[in-house]
Amino acid sequence: MEISSLPDVLVLKIFSYLSVKEVCRCWRRIAYDKTLWKDIDMTRFVSLDLRKVWKFYRSRLSDVLKSLKMVGYYNAKSGSERQKKQLLSDALLEEISTACPNIEELQLHRFYLEKMSSSRLPRSLTHLKLRECGWPLGWLNDADLPNLRILDLGKTTRIGDSEISSIVKFTNLEELNLEELYRISDLGVKELAENCTLLKVLKLTSAKVADLGVHFICRNMVSLRGLDLSYTLISDSAVDDIITSLPNLKSFGVAGTAVTDTGVKSLCYSKNGRNLVQLDISATKITDDALTYIADKLINLEDLNLAITKVSREAINNMSTQLGKLSHVNLGRGVS
Repeated sequence: MEISSLPDVLVLKIFSYLSVKEVCRCWRRIAYDKTLWKDIDMTRFVSLDLRKVWKFYRSRLSDVLKSLKMVGYYNAKSGSERQKKQLLSDALLEEISTACPNIEELQLHRFYLEKMSSSRLPRSLTHLKLRECGWPLGWLNDADLPNLRILDLGKTTRIGDSEISSIVKFTNLEELNLEELYRISDLGVKELAENCTLLKVLKLTSAKVADLGVHFICRNMVSLRGLDLSYTLISDSAVDDIITSLPNLKSFGVAGTAVTDTGVKSLCYSKNGRNLVQLDISATKITDDALTYIADKLINLEDLNLAITKVSREAINNMSTQLGKLSHVNLGRGVS
């Protein structure tokens, strides 16, 4: 039986028979037990440098480590040299790869990647998250990640159509987050759609994607279960194409687009519409008519975002009474 499974009262009773020195030794042994360090989250420690990071990881890297999360200093809007402060090096990445052969998840938030090589990333990774990082062009070209399933590059600078070629080589990708990467256009989506046909979740929020990009998605990515095209350039016609072509779609986002009641009607009256569980139509120009369509057809809907729309509270109440599975409606502001 592990000591962690014992009641606190019993643990305190046992420790009461030990000297101070023995208690300290006991706690130190427990604290350094490698089974305690399966998931390391350093995102709350922002006053670190490479020397301190090395010292910490030397005593905690082991074959049981599954997840490592870190935050750096990079800020795309800042000209400070501090943002380039190095918290990871190629040597440390190699140490992680060697000492942690079973690591699956690596999350780097606000890192300046210029002085690190993607070739040093652990080959065992299945989940790689690089958010709000400083991105050198072609940085992923040398990465060897045969098991990668989830890739999140949201809000990372300088990623555009030219970088898609280094992403599509991960042919086993199931989830891809490219939110707020405004340099990605229909051309990049075409390359993405033709090569990552196994994707189940795709986020393209704020990309320069229009109906042509949607055409490529519908033609090649029929396995999609989640698609977020919020704040893109799509129209009602694109919504019709999506709901007709993607039979497995359960989560769909079109917030901040030009989608109107016409698009929502197409969504609802398609036979695939009833599969939707989550829908985001916030910040669009829909009216109460859209809610009538939703109430009539989207019988499996559980989560609906209506923030910053001009629908009436009466229409929302009527819809809610008809949808038995609807458990969350985000109204935000603007509901009359």
